[in-house]
Amino acid sequence: MVPLLGLLFGLLSFLYGRHKLATRRQTKDQVRQLVQTALSELRQQHGAHYTDPVITPASYIIPSHLRDLVLQNEHSPARRQVLWNAVEKIVEGNANVRSRQVEQNGEEMRAWEWSGLGGGGFAGKEMVEQAGGEGRKGLYPTLGK
Repeated sequence: MVPLLGLLFGLLSFLYGRHKLATRRQTKDQVRQLVQTALSELRQQHGAHYTDPVITPASYIIPSHLRDLVLQNEHSPARRQVLWNAVEKIVEGNANVRSRQVEQNGEEMRAWEWSGLGGGGFAGKEMVEQAGGEGRKGLYPTLGK
């Protein structure tokens, strides 16, 4: 009886460990995709602002707005928090992204702004397609209307 319980416990431990490893791997892949999306949106916003500042008056993106946009299909608040904390850490560590305080609608908010090359209309066709298609003009195209 005791060896059977030990075997059962070992099997359950193995299955649990395998599940945790698969979940961790899935989270890493999802974070990697979200970081690419965030950086792409920042480049797109920067390029759209400098191409036509009347249509896109802001060269920055508010991280919480971007989070709500890219994680709209993730309904678990705990999972959203885990994913976004990892994304923030990577994006804010990127040398091409500047984090600063901005005032929007009378409220102080943290913002991310692209400061590297590749934003000011110099994006290749693949980058434009990745960021949402040819006609897209950044995250805040109607802000100022």
